[in-house]
Order: sequence, then structure tokens, then C-alpha cells
Amino acid sequence: MMPQFVPVQPECGPVCLPIKTLEDLSVWQKEDHQHYVSTVPFTGQPRPDRPRTLICHDMAGGYLQDRFVQGSDDCNSYRFFHWQSIDTFVYFSHYFITIPPPGWTNAAHRHGVPMLGTLITEWDDGASRCRSFLSSEKAYMDLVKRMVEIATFCNFDGWLVNIENEIKKDEVGHLIEFVRQLTKAMHDVNPHSQVIWYDSVITSGKLNWQDELNENNSAFFDVCDGIFLNYTWTEEKLRNSFARAVAKQRPHDVYVGVDVFGRNCFGGGGFNTKEAVTVARRQGLSVAIFAQGWVYEKLGKEEFTENENKFWSFLHEHCAVHPVVRDLPFATSFCQGFGNSFFQWGEKMSTTPWHNLSLQRPQPTFTNDQFTQERKQQHMSLCTDAAYIGGSCLKLTGMLPADGSDIIFRLFAAEVSIESSLVITYTVKAIPGMSTNVFLRLTVLKDGKTKHVNFGNKKEESVNISLGEGDQSAGNASEVSDMVNKESLQGEELPNWHRMAQSQNQCGWETRVFRLEESELFSGGVITEISLGMCAKQSSALPTEAGIFLGQIQILQQKDCDEIESPTLLHTKNISLQPFHSNRSQNLSEPKKLKSIPDDSQLLTVKLDWDNQKLNIEYSFVWLVYTEYPTLRKNYFLLGQTPGHTFMIDQLPISNEICDKFYFIVQHMRKGEIFQPLASAKEPEKHEVTSLT
Repeated sequence: MMPQFVPVQPECGPVCLPIKTLEDLSVWQKEDHQHYVSTVPFTGQPRPDRPRTLICHDMAGGYLQDRFVQGSDDCNSYRFFHWQSIDTFVYFSHYFITIPPPGWTNAAHRHGVPMLGTLITEWDDGASRCRSFLSSEKAYMDLVKRMVEIATFCNFDGWLVNIENEIKKDEVGHLIEFVRQLTKAMHDVNPHSQVIWYDSVITSGKLNWQDELNENNSAFFDVCDGIFLNYTWTEEKLRNSFARAVAKQRPHDVYVGVDVFGRNCFGGGGFNTKEAVTVARRQGLSVAIFAQGWVYEKLGKEEFTENENKFWSFLHEHCAVHPVVRDLPFATSFCQGFGNSFFQWGEKMSTTPWHNLSLQRPQPTFTNDQFTQERKQQHMSLCTDAAYIGGSCLKLTGMLPADGSDIIFRLFAAEVSIESSLVITYTVKAIPGMSTNVFLRLTVLKDGKTKHVNFGNKKEESVNISLGEGDQSAGNASEVSDMVNKESLQGEELPNWHRMAQSQNQCGWETRVFRLEESELFSGGVITEISLGMCAKQSSALPTEAGIFLGQIQILQQKDCDEIESPTLLHTKNISLQPFHSNRSQNLSEPKKLKSIPDDSQLLTVKLDWDNQKLNIEYSFVWLVYTEYPTLRKNYFLLGQTPGHTFMIDQLPISNEICDKFYFIVQHMRKGEIFQPLASAKEPEKHEVTSLT
């Protein structure tokens, strides 16, 4: 009989928390907060020269399930996935120094969106705190130094400064200089950083929200990257703000505050948020949408995805969409950072619900709105019942025309220069009862001409690459007479990592791999769009229903396929376990799960540490193996995932039957969603397993 085992509680382990006082800030040490660090660098376009959209997160006070760096078991926790429509994300709370949890920063950066933390002071405590750090040049420069150090160390991109208490008249100059020096110091270490001032205190020191940019607050605007206006504005005040900002040649640095809860805000918030945004855009200004978590908080978690898509569909025409794909390697499994189960290579590896925004993969630029607006019989949705990697995949369905023409699902806007040969893969799974041929399409711009490159079986039993005219949705394509037919890679032609992936149980998923030599793929051109197409396998007198699950897309350079990091094997020598007794159940994170723990179990508390500096590792899977044979799939368990190089285990129940027969494997995923199977685990050069009991 298999030894009994209870997976570790996902909410165990390190948390990311705010800094509540100046005293706490003075003793904050980087060495104690390694788990606060975001592992995904920012690669987007900061502050585009157009009206922008800023989101100010105010989700039920912040630091909820998202504070758990290794994830939570509440798969219905709040998440955000309309990154393509926003230009800046502010993680907000009412604590003195709000440090964004790394899951949020990782997800934002993966979509080319900068992440800001918050400094806030309010009420009597805030006034006292301001008197302390504005008392002298040294005091406010010390605060500047600490804030820059934290943002740089944690890898986020700036600050919202929100002073909501009165300031002594003789300290206003110090406050303006504090904002100036914070902005300058952030720019010195991070050229794309931003410091945004909230419309609150004015130059007299009074707390007096202006709802516009005017002579009372422009001194703050002049020394930072933008102003976030209060919410009770009028159209006349917006016209005044635009005129003053234009005179300073900075109209897009004025962010019109829009409260989704509708508190004294134009339009009343909610789904009518679009009314306030429409007015702001009519004046040529940027917008700062506050508390978009209204959808989740007020309408509930049960229909959250549908309501969130509805909310953003109303704003679609007012939010400029930016390219999600800007560099290579690019890969996505469409996971939104949550799931009822966890899948790897199509196999369900864990049935424990989970939520971890660090695992959110790039989400499509183009949503289902592309079909509803044009009244097409096509549909794109997230599916959590199946996945290739993570917790979800994309489900695409539509009606194939009787005339045999293709249907196209636009997925990603891109801005990627073609500078070398590429390896391109996509993974699909048939929907029962639906039959269709599938092809991936890249739209390439070169010398002012747009061309489409199709990868896949547009004809049954053939795999080809065709260069030719495309549909009008992606722009006018020039005619190309050349046609290059090329079989997908097979056998030894496949990259080593893909051959290993194929050896795993893929549960009905099919991965197609292509290598495109530089000369074939418009060297010097730019990939501007990624789409998926479907066409009929055979002619039909009537339209036919078609659909597939799309599990992964990868666009890699050849160098990305070499020297893949092997999983790290960590032995558990010299680790002590504590006896478990049912009367100690209050020490565990989730007492409701204790009924499955036998009384003869041991409790393990341990820190795993490994070296992930050699290669570009995005995150790692941590497995417990309780036999000497990691290839026996039934004998290992997924404990969790982490974007860092450590993993904390707190009071993990281990049966006495196996307490001296287990070890850990850390499976590393590189950028491009490339990783090796557990069976290839090797002894590491260096590792650390430290007992914390």
C-alpha cells in the first residue's frame, strides 16, 4: 500500500508585507526580504506619448492571499488579466510604505507594464510622520535613499506619493524637494521609473483636494512624473488642467481620477466607469482608475471572469492597446495564475486548488470583443478543465464557412525584430466532436509591406509554411508568389528539451515544432501579430462547427534551446522531524484538512535553497519524492512553485513509514517555458537544506 501523504499547505512560507512606521523602515534589511524580489525584468515601453491608463489597486485593503509569495490554495482569489489595456499599475494600501508583492510585479512586467508602490500618510499619525521626515534635509534624503533602495532591490518601478494630512507651512518646501529628489534618484537608477503625486496637499500646506491641475498644486507636478487628480472634478476643471499641462508640454502626465466605486465621481462608477473615462479622453488627458476590484468585491467571485471581461469591454475603445510580445524568447500557456488543478505537459500533477500570480503567463492582447463587435460566430474563452502547463488553456470555437475559407483568432500584438533563425512551436488538443485543421500565423512587417506566415496543416496530412495574402483584420497584405513547403521537425531534428517533453504523457495534446532559417523569415522584418487559424479538413455544403484547446505557443531563438537547466536534487540529511499529535492541530495552517493525517506522522519544517543564477530561470517547481526512483510518477508530489531560489515548508506531515525515505527535486523553468522532466534530475554543485525546527 502506498504510504499516506498530505501535501504541504500552500499558504505556508514567506509573505510580503508593508512597512508601517518610520521605525520599521529604519531597521528594514534586504537580507531578510529576499522573497520580496520580482524575478521578471521590465521590458515594456514606459510612458508612451499618448493619453495613458493607470490602474490603482485598492482591493479590500491589499495584502490578501497575494501576500503569500509561494501562493495560496484559494483559487478564487483576486487577479488581474487585462494588462494590454493599461500603462501603469499601482499596488495600493493604507500602510505607510506599500511594497508590491512580487507576484503582482512579475505579472505586470511579463506584460510590459511598470509596477509602482505607494507612500501614504494620513490622519494624525501621518501628520506626525511627515513632521519627522520633513524636519530636515537629512531626514527627507534618508527617506529618499531607503525608498529607492527598496524599489531597486524588489525590482519595481517607482512610487505613488499620497500625502493626505496637513503639512506645516514652513515644511512645504521640504516636501516639494523630497518629491523632486525621489523622482531624480529613481530616474538615476531606473530610467523608466515613475513618481506620481496624488492631488491632496497644496502649497499652503492645507489638505485641499483641487480636482484639477492649478497654481495650488503645480509645484508638485513640476518636480515629478505626473499628477493623479482627485475624483470630484468637473469638465471645466479638466479643460483647465489640460490647458495648464499643455503650457508645460505635459498633457499626458495628468491622470484624471476615476473611482470605480463611484464615490462622488462623474458617472457613478461601476459599469458606468466608461462615462468618466470618456470625458477625460475627450479632454485629451490620461486616466487613473481607482479600485477596479469593485468587480470582485461587489459582484462576487462566482462570475468574476465574465464580469471583469464585461467591465473592460466597456473601456476597450478608450484604452490604447500596447504590444504584449516585445522580445524573445516568447512563450505562453495562457495560465492566469490560478487553477483547480496543476498540469505539466498536459498531465494533471496536483488536484489542490492554487493561486500564484507569479505563474501568470502572457494573456492575449485581443479578447473575445474582436468577435462580438464584428458579430462573428467565433468565441475565445479561458478553460480551467484542461491545461498544458499551469492551471488553464485557451478554448477557441467557431463556425467554418461553407466556402472553405479560414477563420482567424487574433491573439497577440507584437513588436519583435527578426534577427536570427527561430524555433516555433504550438500545442493543441482536439475538442471532442469537433474536427478542424489548425495553423499558427505570424504577421510580419518589412519595408512597409505586411505579409502573413502560416505554420501548420492548412491541408490534411501536410505541414507547410506559406507566405501569402491574409485577411483584412491584420492590414492589407502584399501578394507573394513564393511558397515554401516544409515539414515540421521530427525525431532527432527536434530540440533536446522537446524530445524529453514528448516522452512525457501529454494526455491528447499535440505539439508541432518548426525551425525557420533566417533567410526564409524576412530577415530584418518585425513580427507585429500572432494569430491562430482554423480551416476545414474537407469541403461541406453547410458551415461546420470547429474548435480546439490551445495549450502553448513558443517563439524561440536557437540559443534558447541549448543547455537547459536540469532539475536540482536536494537530499534531506540531518533534518529533524517533530512528532505529530492530533491535539497539536491548531499549529497547522488549515485544521480542516487534518482528518487525513495519521497520528503517527512527523511534521517537517525546512528551508530549501538552490543556485538559480546560472541561467534565466523564471520560476521553479518544488517536488517531494518518497522513493529512490523519481521516474515513478505516482511517488512524487508537487509542493508548490516559487519565482525565487528558496522555498519554505512549514509543518509538512510525513508518514513515519517514509520519514527517512524522501528527498526534494527542484524543477527549473527558463524564460520561454523550457524545462526538463524530473527524471533528468542531477546532483547540484551547491545546495542548502536547513532545518528550521
